[in-house]
Amino acid sequence: MMSTVEDWLWGGVDKSLLGNGGEECAAFLSVEKKIFEGILVTVSMFLLMHWCYSKLAPLPDPLSSAYDIKYEPLKQFLLVTMCIVFGMEIGFKFASRSVIFLLNPCHVVTAIQIYLLAAKPSKHVAAIYRAHLNVINGPILACLFPEVETLVLPLEKSIFWFQHSLMIIIPICMTHMGGVYSVEPVSHLY
Repeated sequence: MMSTVEDWLWGGVDKSLLGNGGEECAAFLSVEKKIFEGILVTVSMFLLMHWCYSKLAPLPDPLSSAYDIKYEPLKQFLLVTMCIVFGMEIGFKFASRSVIFLLNPCHVVTAIQIYLLAAKPSKHVAAIYRAHLNVINGPILACLFPEVETLVLPLEKSIFWFQHSLMIIIPICMTHMGGVYSVEPVSHLY
């Protein structure tokens, strides 16, 4: 049973390609260095979160927000389009037996954007929207420095470009919609 799960999770990953890891990649850092860096990053992030928490501006009230219903068709179009693209991406991962790559940051951000487009306006949605804007540099970098040599199935490269383009376009459209998809003014930088 476990070997079957492992097979469809990472059985199709070609470890001879540099972008896919392998023994050399796993042995790049010592265990001690991995532990040290993990603790350092975790402590730093908790300190940074503690400092930032006191500086957060109040989130918009979804009932009194400036969200305009005229954007609903655009929101639905983006949601359906992103769901189709992400569904195809999931299908590619299962077909190539590399489901583990669905944990890549761009796939996680895609899932977050699908949630943001599908969820009803709330303070929770506003908080997730603002937090997700901090990782939009990922799809931009993926477009600037694409790793597509491992994408060999028909249309897989096209879906890569379409998905990452959508990931850049969606936050722009959502910010234009306003309401819970608003951002803090630049003057709030400390």
